[in-house]
Amino acid sequence: MDIDPREDDVTGPSFEKKWITRKLDVHKIVKFLRVGASIFLYGHSGVGKTTLIKDLMIFSGFNHLYLNCKEHYSEKLVTKCLLTGIRKLYGVQEDQGTVTRMCDVVEVFNALSVEETEEKPALTIVLDCCDRLVRIKNLLARILLISKLVQKIKINFIMINEILLDDLFKSSDKFGYTSIVPIQLWPYSEAALQQILQEELSHKLTGYKLQVF
Repeated sequence: MDIDPREDDVTGPSFEKKWITRKLDVHKIVKFLRVGASIFLYGHSGVGKTTLIKDLMIFSGFNHLYLNCKEHYSEKLVTKCLLTGIRKLYGVQEDQGTVTRMCDVVEVFNALSVEETEEKPALTIVLDCCDRLVRIKNLLARILLISKLVQKIKINFIMINEILLDDLFKSSDKFGYTSIVPIQLWPYSEAALQQILQEELSHKLTGYKLQVF
């Protein structure tokens, strides 16, 4: 993938081989995450948005939380998911109190000690199917505000959706959350599909030869 090891060496050989036809998209995503920007990744269903981001987070070693907004469709469920992830990442003891609001998430973040955060200074929160959160009293905008209200950890977001949410960008000045970079993931070209099929065929044939001999 010809990634500069000084700046973008965040992927392994298997990742590069799998996503060779998306190398420009990977470069853009990594570039903006490196500088602390948030990303809005959109494109038609089936182009590989979710799989690409999940693979990138795993192979890159980015400290991250993944939230499927289809399954977490209320502020209470979103808050519970985020808090569970935060406690797991930073080794925070579970609070027996009731937490149902975004301000509770901010309080947990800001309560972390220096020792708990110094090895993991940045966090990427992935919000898949994020349009679901727009319908819940500006919940998406309030989640994005976490990056401004949390003091000890740099937080950015990757939002995944089929269509671009224009209202989200129009509201950025109003709510004051971090800058968001829109990136569209286009369907594979015919040449790219042929390359993927050739790679798959080559891999299967190699595996077959290994089994025979």
